[in-house]
Amino acid sequence: MKKIIDFTTYSQNKRTQIESYSLLDMILDSNKRKEVYDYYDRNYRSTTEEDDICNEMRGKYKKEDY
Repeated sequence: MKKIIDFTTYSQNKRTQIESYSLLDMILDSNKRKEVYDYYDRNYRSTTEEDDICNEMRGKYKKEDY
């Protein structure tokens, strides 16, 4: 059985729009760059491994450095 995809729904999908941006768009257009950052930051979930690495790296700097 084939899966039918509605083109209108597909084109209005935010992830589809964001993934279609070129690298040049991301470099030159600050609005598109902000849109992508906001999209991925909103959906971000850190893992225990990432938290451990981040905390370990923070311990290598003196308080005055940041």
